[in-house]
Amino acid sequence: MKKNILFYFAGILTGIILTILIAFLFAKSNMENENGTTIEEYPGITIFDKPAGTLDTSRFEVFQVIKESMALARCRERQIGGIDMFTGPIVLLIDGDKHYYDDEIIDVPQGKQAQHVGTFQYQTNRGIDKTVPVIRIM
Repeated sequence: MKKNILFYFAGILTGIILTILIAFLFAKSNMENENGTTIEEYPGITIFDKPAGTLDTSRFEVFQVIKESMALARCRERQIGGIDMFTGPIVLLIDGDKHYYDDEIIDVPQGKQAQHVGTFQYQTNRGIDKTVPVIRIM
């Protein structure tokens, strides 16, 4: 009789341990998928096989960070009296090594260009669908 009770409690303990182990493995798998998503795999982004062209602007102002290495920004349209006017088109800046922040001014370094490498489709807070160019500084 004692042997049967011992087997019963051993089975319950084994079931609990296996349930916790399986739940931990599923949680770890889900975290890897979310955090391991590359820029190219992010929903709404389409990357071209080769750049479609370059932008004439050399300055951008970040207004919304999407992910640590992705940010929506406005292009500098013109300069009035030494003040930059960021009223140009909206673009998605991507850089796997950069961590953007809101209101950051991004300058294209000398010798590099802002290249149009894809498109990004998203929905605004007002429910309006937008498509903007994806820009990588290379």
